[in-house]
Amino acid sequence: MQIKLFDIDPTNKFVVLPTAHCYTITPLKAIIDMYGDDAGRVLAYLYYMFELDPSLNPYANMAEELKEENIIREVLPGIDVIDVPEIDEAKETVLRLFNAIPGYRMYLAYKVMWDKMAEALEREYPDFSKDGNMNNIKSHYASYKQMKESLDAALKDYQAEVNAGKVHKRGGGESSYDIDDHEDLD
Repeated sequence: MQIKLFDIDPTNKFVVLPTAHCYTITPLKAIIDMYGDDAGRVLAYLYYMFELDPSLNPYANMAEELKEENIIREVLPGIDVIDVPEIDEAKETVLRLFNAIPGYRMYLAYKVMWDKMAEALEREYPDFSKDGNMNNIKSHYASYKQMKESLDAALKDYQAEVNAGKVHKRGGGESSYDIDDHEDLD
């Protein structure tokens, strides 16, 4: 089960909120203290960097090597997070906590491999000569379906591990294990 470090504001789906864990885990608390009113944007950066579920993260399907640059440009304009020791420590902490989930590590490994294969095929110029690369290209395409099935299965396993920490509420909704559910009794 994945620790819930961040939550999405139910009134504004574009706002990432810290959970109680962010106030007790020293590197994340340092971000909250250091960035003040901008802490939510910095926490969103951390969330988008490491959340792999595409239904929760608009950057999840982006190639891992391009993700950080795009998130910084689009989520953190005007906020410097490069070579900031507190940010580096917070990133290491979040990655370490997310990496504790076996499904996360497996899905990330498949995703990185998938990204590299796509990049290699994009750059490959077909050479039809006797010693050309067409057999190599054909083998990549032949293994596509099997690799795609493995990637999809790894994502489903990861999602199942994350969802193992949720409880079903009356009316079919779900609630995270660490959110207090108070109903108004009108």
